[in-house]
Amino acid sequence: MSTRSQAIIVEILHELGLPAEVLHLLLIFREAASKSTAQIIVHPFVRKINFSGRNRVGRIITMEAANSSLEY
Repeated sequence: MSTRSQAIIVEILHELGLPAEVLHLLLIFREAASKSTAQIIVHPFVRKINFSGRNRVGRIITMEAANSSLEY
């Protein structure tokens, strides 16, 4: 799914009444992926994460999630 499609879905869900604080779409550039992903995962407000990307990002998420209480 393209990032534009994801943005449209999030926008529709918000228009249908889903509170903005419940769902966020974060787009991270490749150059910042490792650092940004790690910072997001360990943030205490993050309970679950879903991503679309390459295996590299998946490995980062898995390693960070293993060190936190995140459900993935």
